[in-house]
Amino acid sequence: MKKWQTNCRSHEIDHAQVHEYENALILPLRQKPEFNTPDGVYEGGVCSEDFTFIAGRRRRFKAEHANWDCDSSYKVEDDDIVSRNETVIFGGCIINHFGHALLDGTARMWYLPDAPSGMKIVFLRYPRSTNTPFDALRFVELMGIDMSRVEIIDRPTKFDRVIVPDEAIYPMDAYRAEYVKTFDAIRDNIKPMEDKKIYLSRSHFHYRMSLNETYYEDFFSRRGFTIIYPETLPLEEQIAYIAGADEVVTTMGSMAHLLLFAKSTAKATILNRSTQCLPAQVIVGQARGIESFYVDAFLNPLPVPHVNGPFLFGPNRFFRDYLEGRNIAFEDQELQVDFSSMNEMGITFMEEWNKMYMGEAQSKLSVFKEKDVRYYADDYAAYVGQMVLGCEIGAERILEHPDIERLKTENKKLSEKRKKLEADLKKSRAEVQKLRNSKSWKVTAPLRSVMRLFGKD
Repeated sequence: MKKWQTNCRSHEIDHAQVHEYENALILPLRQKPEFNTPDGVYEGGVCSEDFTFIAGRRRRFKAEHANWDCDSSYKVEDDDIVSRNETVIFGGCIINHFGHALLDGTARMWYLPDAPSGMKIVFLRYPRSTNTPFDALRFVELMGIDMSRVEIIDRPTKFDRVIVPDEAIYPMDAYRAEYVKTFDAIRDNIKPMEDKKIYLSRSHFHYRMSLNETYYEDFFSRRGFTIIYPETLPLEEQIAYIAGADEVVTTMGSMAHLLLFAKSTAKATILNRSTQCLPAQVIVGQARGIESFYVDAFLNPLPVPHVNGPFLFGPNRFFRDYLEGRNIAFEDQELQVDFSSMNEMGITFMEEWNKMYMGEAQSKLSVFKEKDVRYYADDYAAYVGQMVLGCEIGAERILEHPDIERLKTENKKLSEKRKKLEADLKKSRAEVQKLRNSKSWKVTAPLRSVMRLFGKD
């Protein structure tokens, strides 16, 4: 909770400015091997004639390194430099991943609608592919920019003058008021849809395993929400739905960044899929000026990082609190689960969790602390209790059922599945214990003790 409270404070910083540099170079991005982050830290960007770094990309306003940062230049032999007698606008560093392209690949684009109409706009592209490729330049095109002005620099190039707009977002901790100008410009070119209540679903997106999101689809559909599967629609339609909506429900992730196109009068509910707080999404809500609600809407039996999954959705005490807090009417049976199907999904979750986090992959769980494991364990104990109770109730009903023999067989299968689920839980707890007994956990024990002494999470 303290992390959420910290990230929900205002992050707006000073207004963005535009800077000009004579005889500046633009260097293609290349990864720095000394930084062992999942997606890398890079060098390149804009620099002076003597290779003094000027601009690249920062995901933090502060000095710490983060994934995809470009915060230093490199030297190039004179023979390898292309010279061009032009003035160009540096549009920033882009990656062909939808979430990153939308959220912070647009960091310098706010200036483009007001830039001189004939001037060339140059970008740098990260030399990394993704599992879900997306053309990041689509956002430039949707702003109404003549794409003949747009160019990707792939060789060290020296220009007479380079115009560099400040970055308007640092998605880990800060933004500037100019940030939303990009999305306003795009939204102004697209006619809004008439649907006023929409639910953005990931249930048709199979790259990350999300189990039982159909529960929330059905719940909100009964309350008049149109169910949207963004990845099945052209980008313009996705934006049109958001632009026209008065209320949006979505799970946490790249899809929720589409709220950058929402009206400031809109309300948004973000269904969290793990305990991790994403400062970037909090910033989206603050920059756009919308009222946002964040709900822990999952039944994950064990800790899962936000990016990796698997995720098991379902009604819990937090969702009930959300409904009561917003005066959304519901029947008690709507917050009950189908024990048979949840049993199947619980087993699937445990199997996928073990596949993903066995052996060296345990390092992905390093973001969690002991209290996180207790959080999941406590909820999971209640979850298993529900499962056991459901099986007992089912057994009582079987005795009264005319087709008793067939149902006895089904009950036996359910009991066997329950035993397997409990065995998987025991195995997973052993994996968590192994993580806590690991060298890295023990090495960081003094640090955690000091942080607890000062009241830090």
